[in-house]
Amino acid sequence: MQSAHPRLILSVITLAFGLAFGLGPAFADSAVARPGDDEVRVFQELYKVSPLRKIAYATEVDPDEVVREEIYLNRVLSARYRPDADPEDNRHLQADVDFYQTQWMLDYWLQNVLTVPTEPTEEEVAAYYEAHRDEYLAPATATFDHVFILLREGAPANEMEAADERALKALALLRRGVSFDKVAAEYSDAPGAKENKGRVGPLPLKRLMSELGDVLETMKPGDVSDLIRTPFGYEIVRLEELVPETAQPLEAVRPMIVQQIMSERLAPMQQAEMERVEAEFPAVVHDDGIQPGEPVDGEAVLVEVAGQSYTANEVLLSIWATHQFEKITDDAERLLAGLPRFVTTRQVLEDCRVKGLPETEKAKLVYRLIRERLLAERMVKTWQTERTPTEAELRAHYEERKDLFATLPAVNGTLYTWQTPGWETMTPSMIEFHREDFRRAIVEAMRGYIVDGQPRETVTQTATLQTPLEWAEPGPNGFRADEAIFAAKPGTFSALFNTSGGIGIAWIDERRDPVVPPFEEVRADVERSWRSQTSRAERARLVEETLAAYAEIP
Repeated sequence: MQSAHPRLILSVITLAFGLAFGLGPAFADSAVARPGDDEVRVFQELYKVSPLRKIAYATEVDPDEVVREEIYLNRVLSARYRPDADPEDNRHLQADVDFYQTQWMLDYWLQNVLTVPTEPTEEEVAAYYEAHRDEYLAPATATFDHVFILLREGAPANEMEAADERALKALALLRRGVSFDKVAAEYSDAPGAKENKGRVGPLPLKRLMSELGDVLETMKPGDVSDLIRTPFGYEIVRLEELVPETAQPLEAVRPMIVQQIMSERLAPMQQAEMERVEAEFPAVVHDDGIQPGEPVDGEAVLVEVAGQSYTANEVLLSIWATHQFEKITDDAERLLAGLPRFVTTRQVLEDCRVKGLPETEKAKLVYRLIRERLLAERMVKTWQTERTPTEAELRAHYEERKDLFATLPAVNGTLYTWQTPGWETMTPSMIEFHREDFRRAIVEAMRGYIVDGQPRETVTQTATLQTPLEWAEPGPNGFRADEAIFAAKPGTFSALFNTSGGIGIAWIDERRDPVVPPFEEVRADVERSWRSQTSRAERARLVEETLAAYAEIP
């Protein structure tokens, strides 16, 4: 079995996830010592950002002291974590701990086995620049004036008609020779249009929406475009200046070139180390019986490296912790996808063990800090107050947050959709282009129904698909559809909304508004909500008390 390419495996990671602080019932531990300077330095290397530091830096005289508080909190919290509370959750937590510790060790291994190559000379940098000049071009830029007419996605028919009318009127005025500055100041919805007369740029063409950039590339200075439809509305542009791609001077790109040369020199050294490790610690993989769609024997030994055996379940748990194959639901497929990385990682870890890297003081410190942080984070997420609420507290919570326990609204009616032919193979921009044709046709049909009193079939007879809305609730329809459907009144059409491949609209026959059930029917939900809210308040209080205890440590 081939190992994964080492550059995909041995990447340096930044552990930068947040921690919402809070504690269990027994939280203060004055025996925990004040973190030392080495801990602060290593912790800052591991975690570049932190909610606590972000808040405290504004007023903290000594930023390192904030880090010490953070390490202290993690240590106290992790000591209160109860692994037996939920064994399955604990298995996944330990897999996370192993993953982040391993990622750090892989980078630490690279630092210890590779000799950093010498930096390239001036002659080498210049030669590389000449050979790769086309890779260091400054992007093409455009400076232009524009009139922007806002037309939000899923807007009702009256808004679409008004936007169409304003856009066409603005274009007509420009065609008659009215000053672009005046039209932009009067008609544009862009912020600051009255002050800057619609001027934009210079901006890289690659940063502009493709609908806009593609048009600007074909224009000459002074040209005025036709209407340009974008996902946000209409644009009319007048090109001021178009600057093509130009070569950047060597001095501007020198750091990038040096980094690229160093990376190219390191690659063969890294590859040689990987080949050495694979030869010294050969792996035996028993994956012949794994077939996509077939059950996997979780207790069967799947991988053997340096006398250590790993079952299919252990490999699956490790793969899960990487979060790389979450969309693969079949265990066999997930194993086949993640095995190369797992095998290579275990081989490198064995080389680390032989070299004694896990026994260094820095590695021990890093491993402990990572473990404390993850245990603390998990304890906070799973902790709930153990106090039993009184009946009066529950009833008061119910009265205060009645809307939280209400039933969902529901509608009865019909959903109509128009699908763009061949939409499955179209790009998003192509779908959007054809969707506009549908939108205009449907708006015209609706205008006939609303203004001329034509029967509803006039609007719906051309629909690709008609689906009953049998007391549909929010959720399965999608956010945009729900937004339109549940804003409509009985006996009316909803606003138009985009579907995956076209346009949708709903006719509403009946509507059921939310109803708040009696307290007795939702008592269990009320208690869960009360516990969650109470726990958050208690966490905040306990954090303050914990930091007060920290301040007393000599």
